[in-house]
Amino acid sequence: MEWGRDGGDVSMIRQRHGCCLVALLIATVATAVSPTFGNEIRIWPTAFVRGESVTIGDVAELRGHDPVSMRRLSKLEVGFAPRYGGEILVRADDVRGALTKADVDLGAIRIFGSSRCKVSRPRPLRKTSQAPKAKKQKPVRQKPKPVLKKKTVSAETLESELREYIAAWLPYVDGRLEIRFSPVPENGLALKRPEYDFNIRPQSRRKLGLISFVVDVRKKGEASRKIPVAAEVLLLEDVVVARRPINQGAIIAARDLKLERRRFDRADSIGLTDLSAAVGLRSRLFFRAGDMLDAEALEARPLIRRGEFVKILIRGDGLEIRTTGKAQQAGGLGDVITIRRDGAKRKQDLIEAVVSGPGLVTYQSAQQLVRR
Repeated sequence: MEWGRDGGDVSMIRQRHGCCLVALLIATVATAVSPTFGNEIRIWPTAFVRGESVTIGDVAELRGHDPVSMRRLSKLEVGFAPRYGGEILVRADDVRGALTKADVDLGAIRIFGSSRCKVSRPRPLRKTSQAPKAKKQKPVRQKPKPVLKKKTVSAETLESELREYIAAWLPYVDGRLEIRFSPVPENGLALKRPEYDFNIRPQSRRKLGLISFVVDVRKKGEASRKIPVAAEVLLLEDVVVARRPINQGAIIAARDLKLERRRFDRADSIGLTDLSAAVGLRSRLFFRAGDMLDAEALEARPLIRRGEFVKILIRGDGLEIRTTGKAQQAGGLGDVITIRRDGAKRKQDLIEAVVSGPGLVTYQSAQQLVRR
C-alpha cells in the first residue's frame, strides 16, 4: 500500500479524482450535444400549388428558424405537383425525407400538425379573347349603309337546362360528367324556351348517382304543371390502378401502376388520381391487376423492423455519441419508435428515438440519457 505525505492512501485519492473527472466529462458532453428546441414545422391539412413541384413551404408553416434557414427549408421539394385539376397526398414522411436528403438534423426539429396534406392544383384561368378594335373608315356617301340583322337566340330545351344545372351544381370540369335521363311523359325534356318557363327543384342532396328533380313548367296564359325527372349522374375520372398483381408488403414501383378512366357514382369512392402519390410506398393489402389504389391501403416504407439491432446517434455542435440498441417496433423515415439500449433491463430504460435512416435512430435529449 502506498501512502502520501499526509498519511492518506494514494490509490483512494486517485480513485476519487477519477470519478470527479468522469462526472465532469459527462456533464460537459450532455450540455454540448443537447439539441436546440424551438424549430418547428407545422403541416397543414390542405394546400394548393401552381408550379410543377411541391415544396415544404407549400404544405407547412415554419416557426423558430432563422431567416436563412427558413428560406432554405421552405424551398426543399417533397414531390411532383399533381396534374391540373387533380390532387395528391403529401405525408409527414415526405417532409422528413426531404429534410434528411438535405442533411437536416431531424432531432432538432419538431414536426407536428396534420399527418398528411391534400395538395390540389387548380386549372389555369382561361384568357378571354378580346375583339380587335375596328379601324375607322371613311364614310361612303354613294352606297347606303347595310342593315344589320339581329341574331336570333337559339331556343333552350328543358334537357339542356338540366344539364347546365347539374354541371354548375358539381364542382367538376365540364366533359367529365356522364348524365342520362329517364323517359319523361309527353316528351317533356324537349320543351323549349321562350314558349315555356322552367323552375328546377332537386329532391335529394346527392350530387352523384341517381338524382330526382321536380320541374315547374309554365306556359304563357296557362297554369303551371309539375314534371318529375330522374337522372343518373356519373363522374368520369382517371384513377391509379394496379397494372399487375401487387403483393401485401411489397414496395410499389412506377411499372406496377397505370392510369385508367372509370365511372363513379360517389365522390368519396374515388381513389388516387396521381401516380406519384403511390410510387415508393408499401402496400398494406394484396391488389389484383386492375384493382384501384387508395391512400388508406398504402404506408411509408419501413427502414427499421421490430427486433432489429440499430445504432443510436446523439449529435450536436461537432460532437457525436454512438451506442446500440434493439428496436421494439417498426418505423419509417422520421417515425418515433421505442428503443431498448444494450444492457438495459428495466422498462424505464426504454427511450424514444427518431428514425433517421436504415438501422439508424437519433435520440432527442442527451441530458435525459445521462440521467438514466
